Amino acid sequence: MNCRYCGASNTEDEHRCRRCGRRIVPGVPEPQRFAAVPAPRPAPPGPLQAPPPPVRRAVPHQQALFADAAPAGPRVIPFDSHAPGARQAPRPANPPLPAAARAPRTEAPKRPPARPPSQAQRSLEFLPPAPPAPSARRTSVESSIYCDARVAPLGQRISAAALDVFVVLAGFVLMLSVFAYHTGGLVAGRAAYIIYGLAFALLLLFYKYASFRWAGISPGTRWAGLQLLDFDGRPPARRDRLNRLAAGCLSLLPAGAGLLWAIVDEERLTWHDHMSKTFVTPAVRRPS
Repeated sequence: MNCRYCGASNTEDEHRCRRCGRRIVPGVPEPQRFAAVPAPRPAPPGPLQAPPPPVRRAVPHQQALFADAAPAGPRVIPFDSHAPGARQAPRPANPPLPAAARAPRTEAPKRPPARPPSQAQRSLEFLPPAPPAPSARRTSVESSIYCDARVAPLGQRISAAALDVFVVLAGFVLMLSVFAYHTGGLVAGRAAYIIYGLAFALLLLFYKYASFRWAGISPGTRWAGLQLLDFDGRPPARRDRLNRLAAGCLSLLPAGAGLLWAIVDEERLTWHDHMSKTFVTPAVRRPS
């Protein structure tokens, strides 16, 4: 058997080639071998021949852009004429440009003549600023009250509130006395005192509500010589009086800060005065 790789002949019992040592596979056809074809020999070199010259195409020359403006004569600078003591030859003048090559002249736009001022137009006449209206008290903020009525003094308003509290307190003590007489005594203790305080507050609130709803003003305010008006100087409606009562409760909630605001307010108004747009003023006494 011949080896399929190196072509060496081996016996049929051999499993590997004796020459190359590769495994001999029985039954595999032996690769065909072709005789090597000798490569063609190059021809002997002959005499060297020069390559043909490149073909040049005739390209038309570009004409000068300013052929008419080019000066005639040589373009070489005569250095001898610039030597010291040498007389310079007159420089040839450039020929004038043709009319087509000249740049067009742009004429400046003519301004129309100034018109004289028209006599029909009159100057605007502005009225001088109106002088400020005299006021009894000058403040840095705009006044909230539009009428001429003045706000009642703080002392007079405190007296009116004290009269109202005294009336309610007198009725509350009378009620407790009747209750203690029929029950044999009052209950003492911390919880009992809280209940008594809440009962007094509810009684005072009902007293104010009844006064504002039906009478229009509380008895203590009337006894102190005060009356209730809105910012326009008119008697407030029932709805405005009830709004004043609700706003007064809001003024008492933050530790009475709404009532103490009257001390720093420029018009001596409280929070419920601003919210309800009503205020207390001294009553006008009618002549008898």
